Amino acid sequence: MIARIRGLHKNESGQSIVFSAITFLFLALFVFMVLNVGDVTSRKMRLTNNADAVAVSGATWMCRGYNLTAMLNITQAQVLAIIILLKSVKTTDNIADGLLAAQMAVASALTGFPLTSAIGAFLTTLTVAEQSVMGGIRGTYEPLADSLEGNGEGILWDVEDALVIAEDVEVSIIPVIAQVEAVKTGLANGATIGFLYPLIPDVDLKLPFIDAEDRKFKSLCRPVADHFNAISRAIDTKVAKIGDVGMNGQKNIEHMPTTSFLGSSEVSDTLGSFLDVLTAGDFGPAPLEYFKAYFPYPLLRVLPPFIGAVFDAVARANYMAMCTDQPGKYTFKNTSNNCSDCSAHADNLTKINYGIMVGMTVRKNEVDRIEDMLTKHDCNCGDPSPCKVVGQITNKNGESEDVCAYMEPVVEGQDIWLEGESAAGVLEGGDARFFFKRIMRKQCEKRDVSYAWVNPDDFGLTVDENELRWDGKVKVKIIKEYKVSGCEYEETREISQADALGSRGVGDVDKPRPYLLNREDDNGKEYWQTHKDYVGIVYNLPKENIVNIKAGLKNPNPVGMIYFSQAEIYIPDGVEPHLFNQCWQVRLVRFTKFQEIAEKLDESGVGQALSLGGANSGNTGKFMRFFNALKEMFNGDVIIH
Repeated sequence: MIARIRGLHKNESGQSIVFSAITFLFLALFVFMVLNVGDVTSRKMRLTNNADAVAVSGATWMCRGYNLTAMLNITQAQVLAIIILLKSVKTTDNIADGLLAAQMAVASALTGFPLTSAIGAFLTTLTVAEQSVMGGIRGTYEPLADSLEGNGEGILWDVEDALVIAEDVEVSIIPVIAQVEAVKTGLANGATIGFLYPLIPDVDLKLPFIDAEDRKFKSLCRPVADHFNAISRAIDTKVAKIGDVGMNGQKNIEHMPTTSFLGSSEVSDTLGSFLDVLTAGDFGPAPLEYFKAYFPYPLLRVLPPFIGAVFDAVARANYMAMCTDQPGKYTFKNTSNNCSDCSAHADNLTKINYGIMVGMTVRKNEVDRIEDMLTKHDCNCGDPSPCKVVGQITNKNGESEDVCAYMEPVVEGQDIWLEGESAAGVLEGGDARFFFKRIMRKQCEKRDVSYAWVNPDDFGLTVDENELRWDGKVKVKIIKEYKVSGCEYEETREISQADALGSRGVGDVDKPRPYLLNREDDNGKEYWQTHKDYVGIVYNLPKENIVNIKAGLKNPNPVGMIYFSQAEIYIPDGVEPHLFNQCWQVRLVRFTKFQEIAEKLDESGVGQALSLGGANSGNTGKFMRFFNALKEMFNGDVIIH
């Protein structure tokens, strides 16, 4: 037995079994470690992507709030512009009645004057056509204006009220939706807890707009008045402070296509050129641009009495009355054949229609007027002399026709028409005022009588030899009649704020009021710049290893994992940030808000945020303990995940 035992000591077979056992043990430990580390790494990657998804999801909804607010603001501005236009229709229509009646009277006066009868006939035809157009406007747009504008109580004002309510609801509900979606996104991607910071609504998280009580009706005025052709860009664009009002200030908003826009290279140069001609060019402020390609007024802008231009002026005045504390004034050119009107507005005359008739007679006493000396006869153009063209008219086919006539002496051989000294025409501006005030002495008719010695053979006069002077000349009477057949003058009227706003009154309570970005100081630094970042926060409870060996491998992450991701709402470069732009966007940026989160995050806010999204907030305490430990560990330093 002893010998056998000694033999076993000398037997060396099976030595590798021990080495192999130890090797297999370490190999198994290594495999288990790789599996666990891989699982942890995979969870970290998923959690990182989850944090990004939470941040982008929540920030995207907040961004939608910006764009939706901008859309509602734009719609309020558009509706207000339409209100101004419709408000201006009835005023313009009333003025047009007077203008066209006065123009018809002027046309009648011109028709009765020999030298201007052709002009009078043309003006009569034109006035009748314009009265027909205005009749159509009266029958179509006035009932529409009564229904839609209604002096502050029409449908469009109700639409404005609905837009204000919609904006109030949207500004309040969008942040809640953003948090709900952030929580749901976190849970859907495997997180124990996921939410958006700033917390909604426990902490001060709202769209960074002005408070409801600070909203002003006048904030809509600049978008309504600014030229729509300018696209919002960095060059020459500065957003005015809240409540600023201007007609021709910043060019920073584009709403609806205008004639100039339609003529841009992006659309059609040909179409734009045609519309510019049709509407007599660019008339500036937005209310006038809205419908100028569709209203009939542009067709009346280039023809007397320029009713389209009156409409432009009235629209401006209504805008000024609504949007400023001053009454809106509008000036238009009125026409009249009433001498008292011309005299009353002698200092504001812009045009005089006048005629000068001159005749000569050897009859001394019985002749006092031109009518005693000359008779006008119509004739067919093409007839032999003395028939001649005295003017043109437009027939019913739109074609121009010559008008011909001639003057015949009342007493042949004793009366003649001094054609070379007779004239008819139009004086404008200072010449019109000088002629009426100095020459006519504010009278519509004037007659000058003078005498002269002339050679009767030079004028074709038949004279008794007894009347000839020693040198063969005869004494003649020259009658010169001046006649003002009509005048045009500028007249200024006012529209008060009460008239423009009707039942809406002068306060802000019953008017549309947009939300704007909040501003901190007078230089226009925008509040949103420090409130444009939103942080997605996700947390996973600690998870057991895939392989858990009590004697060896312990859970390397016993407290769980927390990740942060930061998304930013921004406006593209070159575009002015304001809430009349619908181009707000979202992008991920470097996480920099740990210090702020450390100061403001609390358990009640997290629990309320999770409850909004329907998540179980039972793990809020574990999350907060982990977060507070992390806060102490890093002492507020920035964490980059």
